[in-house]
Amino acid sequence: MFFVAPKVCQAISHLLSANWVRAQPDERVYGAKVDAVISGAFGAQIPVIVKQQWGAYGTGTTGQYGSLGFLVDLSSVRQATMQAPVRLSNRQANDLDGIEEEYLCEETLVVAQESHHAILKNVTAAGT
Repeated sequence: MFFVAPKVCQAISHLLSANWVRAQPDERVYGAKVDAVISGAFGAQIPVIVKQQWGAYGTGTTGQYGSLGFLVDLSSVRQATMQAPVRLSNRQANDLDGIEEEYLCEETLVVAQESHHAILKNVTAAGT
């Protein structure tokens, strides 16, 4: 997956116009809404997710989020449980006529094989 700022998305769509395809409105990969797809060699496709909130950050040369793109090979990322799930009882509000319980579990992502991922830095303008 390619996680990008809006300015980076704009620049890449101009650069890869022959291979850039807008995703369908309901298209999702790993539960995340996909904004576009880069058609690669041998039928491979790279889903692009535009992080709109990154547009609020600058696009200067200091590596701010507004000028970054993160390419992540999700086959080299796994979910790891740091603590076994714990059942917590009596989680309801004081005035609730009922009982609520929850399971609490601490989890994280483990990223392996650094060479499988990439960072695109300092993208400042489309078409340049």
